[in-house]
Amino acid sequence: MRAKFDIEFSDGYIACPYWKEIEWLISVQQDAGVHFKHKPSKQRELIETYCKDQGIALADYDAAKKKVETEFWYKDPAGNIFIPRHQMAGCIVQALHPNQGRIRHRLGTAMSREQVRTFIRVSDMTIKPAKQKKDTDYIRYVKHPKTNLRRLQEDEMINDFVASGTVDFRDVIVKPDDLESLLRWAGDNVGVGSARLMGIGRFTLLNFAVDKATASKTADKDTLVETEEEAAERRKSYRGKKDEEEDN
Repeated sequence: MRAKFDIEFSDGYIACPYWKEIEWLISVQQDAGVHFKHKPSKQRELIETYCKDQGIALADYDAAKKKVETEFWYKDPAGNIFIPRHQMAGCIVQALHPNQGRIRHRLGTAMSREQVRTFIRVSDMTIKPAKQKKDTDYIRYVKHPKTNLRRLQEDEMINDFVASGTVDFRDVIVKPDDLESLLRWAGDNVGVGSARLMGIGRFTLLNFAVDKATASKTADKDTLVETEEEAAERRKSYRGKKDEEEDN
């Protein structure tokens, strides 16, 4: 089944893309012996020498470095910012994560977070009004999880817009009302993009319209779903067999 939805961002959205070039740049810099304590001129000398020895075009390195340092958004061919499907999927996965504890959404009892990409597929989302650059900067101190050291983090941010997309879902497992509820709940409690723990990326579900013509041809009776008692008995039986194998 397919549904169209609109969500409103009033507290901002930060994309913070992880470009594939980042891993390649880090690998090149490490192999070249570049250290952050080196002066810029020394770093450049090491990179040029390494690229020459390895047959890497220096222009390719410079292009990748420029992209990582200057492109902070996912954009369509016209240069308009959009929200990629994988970030919205990540939001839904987080909403179903068992570590959400007591505030985990009830849909988590019908499916695990590992099944999100099987049962729920979100499209890329266009935004209105169209934006091609940041509205402001979001600046904060970020603490390293293993130390008391803090660093100043600055990211480009856009705000006050509506994002629209579609979601395809297996309606035998995921009921329309539950999915609508999940999106509403995820907007309030999880969010999309970077700095979610600080409240950035939270959204409000404005519309959720189901196209009934796209309903699954499979009837509920054709799908085998375990009850909680059956699942508990299966796990108990599995543990018993495993203990028996270990004893032997």
